[in-house]
Amino acid sequence: MGGQTWPRIAAAIVRGGTKWRAAFGRGFRAPSLGELYYPFFGNPKLSAESNRSYELGYDAAMGRDGLFSLTYFNTRYRNLITFDPVTFISQNIGRVRSDGIELGATQHVSANVYTSFSYTYLHRNEDEKTGLRLTRRPKHSGSLATGYRSGAMDTNIVILHTGEREDTLAILPFTRTTNRAYTTIDANVQYRLSRFTPFVKVENATNKKYEEVVGYASPTRRVIIGIKF
Repeated sequence: MGGQTWPRIAAAIVRGGTKWRAAFGRGFRAPSLGELYYPFFGNPKLSAESNRSYELGYDAAMGRDGLFSLTYFNTRYRNLITFDPVTFISQNIGRVRSDGIELGATQHVSANVYTSFSYTYLHRNEDEKTGLRLTRRPKHSGSLATGYRSGAMDTNIVILHTGEREDTLAILPFTRTTNRAYTTIDANVQYRLSRFTPFVKVENATNKKYEEVVGYASPTRRVIIGIKF
């Protein structure tokens, strides 16, 4: 038992329709009970994970009710907790450094039509001791969405892209490999009532075959029907 205090400080300069911002902070994560003691796969020797990070960003108004955002982030971890796909046991990585850029934009094309865009470039995400990139973390990823909103009805389509990333074979000899990039499309229709919002969502609408983790096929096209309260 115990406690941890980790500071965070942020500042921004706003001029007209633009904002320059900066932030610095430290973080802490204790291993979960499952990571420590899950039968046959727990690791009671795990240490707590800590990090220090900073980011610099720029936001600007764009067109009609639009916003453009650019952020540079830089994080260094100590004792990062990760899952080992060979032993199926969580472990600590002594020192990890990660940095990259995030882009984002939203725009109302008209009173009813809206669009959004996001992109992440993960420049470095590596074990400082070995120089190897961490697995299952793509350099390039992003999304593009467009929607139509009229009254209580909201319909949108989202294109999601995940780039190539390093992974580990799920069978002997458990060597490193490259997992292929993939792009999926989701569609969503919802109708907002006073307290309820019925919706229909189609995930992976094009029935794309891909593997988020090498050796394990991801779900094909699926339809979700539900009600939000």
